[in-house]
Amino acid sequence: MLRINKTTLYIIFFIYFYSFLFSQESTKSNELILKELTLIALESFFKDIKLKSNDTISIKYIYDNEKQFLYDFIIHYLKDEKKHNLKFTEHLDDIHFEYIVNKLEISYTKPYRRKFLGEKIIIRNVSIEYFFKFINQNNIISYKPINVSYNDTINYNAIPNIENKMLTFTMAKIPEDSFIDKYTIPIITISTLSIIVYLFFTIRK
Repeated sequence: MLRINKTTLYIIFFIYFYSFLFSQESTKSNELILKELTLIALESFFKDIKLKSNDTISIKYIYDNEKQFLYDFIIHYLKDEKKHNLKFTEHLDDIHFEYIVNKLEISYTKPYRRKFLGEKIIIRNVSIEYFFKFINQNNIISYKPINVSYNDTINYNAIPNIENKMLTFTMAKIPEDSFIDKYTIPIITISTLSIIVYLFFTIRK
């Protein structure tokens, strides 16, 4: 009869639990990805615009309840990282900068497994398109839409941790599981855990 000691069972449990926690903690949140994409878009637009760090830029303050954190993030970046003097005004004059989110999309593919009893994973796609407009002191206008995107493969169980319920646009619909994932895998998993628990208490005796 195959005998499994308690130490082996503890090691198996610890490895499974640790790998589960690590997979959740190492996954970027959708909110963070949107910020990173915003910086890529912003830097792409500003790379050809000659600005000194102490230049004053007029900005017509944008309020959008749904995407406000991204608009505020841009202002914070220009002010604290680029060291520009920002002037918020209803009447744009001199050097001024306008920006708006044209499109924002987050989606997940149908969950799948690389191996029959392997971890359930999905492909995450995040894309955002900004429209930037800039007018310099010589009244020369620069404007263009910039689309940036990101995709990766993540653990299905990480979804609650990467979405922010306070920011609905960081959430996306999850496609339904296949029949095998819905019914067959849970039955096999429960059966396997039952055997492990049975062996654990049997060995203790």
